[in-house]
Order: sequence, then structure tokens, then C-alpha cells
Amino acid sequence: SVDLVKQAGLNPRSPVELWRQLASLLREAIDNGTLPVNEPIPAQSELVATYEIARGTAARAVTSLIAQGYVFTVKGKGAFVSPPEDRERHRQEYAARRSKSTSSD
Repeated sequence: SVDLVKQAGLNPRSPVELWRQLASLLREAIDNGTLPVNEPIPAQSELVATYEIARGTAARAVTSLIAQGYVFTVKGKGAFVSPPEDRERHRQEYAARRSKSTSSD
């Protein structure tokens, strides 16, 4: 749950962008098991409310985790923690979808 991740806050005075700070917090929670494998990560609306950030900031953090393979999405269900053994495959699938959607066919 988002409460478990909130222990460490975001620092708006840091030179590191808020979305990077949030992505790092979520990645740490994934790595240490606070956010368990195959379980949903907090919804963007929860992240916005908890960390008092813009929706775009939350979206960018989650998208970066998807791009790195730490998180996968299920249409209509949300974003879930990827098992370590599936992260490379999820990263490649995301990259393939991105290149397909940005190609000018």
C-alpha cells in the first residue's frame, strides 16, 4: 500500500526531479518487497494524494518503471510489480510497443 512507501518523502528542493524521486522510492519498495511481486502498485490518484504531486509527475514515475521492466500493466486492471525473472521481457515488450506506436507507417 502507499502508506508503506510514504515513510520516505519527496524533496521538492532536491535537484532531482520529483518524478525521478518517486520512481526511486517505488523501485526501492519493489526491491525490498514492500510492494510484492504480481501485486498492484499504488494507483496514480493515490500517489498524487499521498505525495501532493501533479498527476503528470506520478504518471511519469510509473511510466519510467514500466520502461525499466519493474512494473507491467494489465488493461483495465492497473499496474503490477513484475517478477524479477520477467523484468527484461517486460522491458523489451514496452520498448517494442513504444517503437511501434511512434513509427510513421
